[in-house]
Order: sequence, then structure tokens, then C-alpha cells
Amino acid sequence: RLLPGLRWCVTVVLRGAIVLLGARLAFEQVLAIGGQALGIIIVLMVVALLVAHALARLTRTPGRVASLVGVGVSVCGNTAIVATAPVIGAGDDEVATAVAVNTLFGTLAVFAYPLLARALGLDPLVFGTWAGTAVNDTSQVVAAGFAYGAVAGQLATTVKLARNALMGVVIVGMGLVHGRATAGAVSPRAMLRASFPLFVVGFLALALANSLGVVTALSDA
Repeated sequence: RLLPGLRWCVTVVLRGAIVLLGARLAFEQVLAIGGQALGIIIVLMVVALLVAHALARLTRTPGRVASLVGVGVSVCGNTAIVATAPVIGAGDDEVATAVAVNTLFGTLAVFAYPLLARALGLDPLVFGTWAGTAVNDTSQVVAAGFAYGAVAGQLATTVKLARNALMGVVIVGMGLVHGRATAGAVSPRAMLRASFPLFVVGFLALALANSLGVVTALSDA
């Protein structure tokens, strides 16, 4: 009885929430962390996706599950997993598996990272960069960062927002990769359209509006 409502929440409510997430993102926040940190983020995202697929081959895990886990770890956790799932044609069981893995290891990181950082005596700026690039969900990043202090928490949140900004690019890329892998009678234009869903366009458009000050102006009006 609950299945129709749950599917509606995943396909309509969650995608709408992803679009609204763009209102919290400003591109200047991405630039503020500097080219070096942004380079680290991009490299680690690529490594996470490659490692996820390598482990999937060793464990004979379906490729779509590997892609979802890789996207969840490298971008913005469960939001990215659910956003990527329809683009690559993942089933409910595959999404549930990826969400479970992402939630488990992200929750462990919230507790383990601050303890490990204190044992190593890491500088708050170093830990903030580490937490922002390595912890999965945005909420988990905020929890881990501020557990180490205000400076670490603020930097971790900013770095995580930079990762979130790349969500649209990663989703489109994964859609194209899986589209080529299953391409047959599907035209390149149809494959590109399926790999670039409208909610990603809405996310980027709202992020652009926020960067231009439109969202702030409307909220103050």
C-alpha cells in the first residue's frame, strides 16, 4: 500500500529537493576554497569511482551498484545516489544497497575521523579539508567537521559544497558511460537527453541564481 507513495517521494519530492539544494550553493564558495583544494576534490572523486568499480569486479557486484556507491562516496552521499539511479537505470534493490553502504560508512566516519585526527594532532584546516573531501553526506561532513572545532567545521562545509557543485557533471557523465555500455537502437541525442535530467538543470539554474544574488534578494523581499 505504501509503495506508490514511496515511489512518488523518490521521483517527485526528492528530485524537487535536489533542485532546491541549488539555492544553498554559490559558485563563489567553490572558488573560495582555492584551486588546490578543488583539484584534490576532483582527483579523489575520480579515484573513488575507479576503486568502486575495481572492487565490484573482484566481488562480482553489479556495475550499477558500484556506480551508485562511487557517486555516493565521491559527490554528496544519498542525494547523489538517488539522483543518479534513474539516469543509469538502477533498480530499487541496487539503490537500497548503495544507500545502506553509504550511510554505514558515513556514520562510522563521523565518529572515527575526529578521534583519529586528534590522535594524529592534525591542524583544523587540514582536518577540515580531509573531512570535506572524504566524508559522504553533507550532514555527516558538518557533524564531523564541527566535532573538531568551528574552523574545521566551516572549512569542511565549504569543501563539501564544492563537491556538491559537481553533482550535475558527475550524474551526466555516469549517464553517458552507462548509456554507451547499453547503447543499441538508442540515438545519441536520446542518450544525451536521458543522461541530463531536468532536475539537474534545475539544480544548476538555482545555484546560478543564488550566485547572482537572486535567491537572497527574493528571501529579503
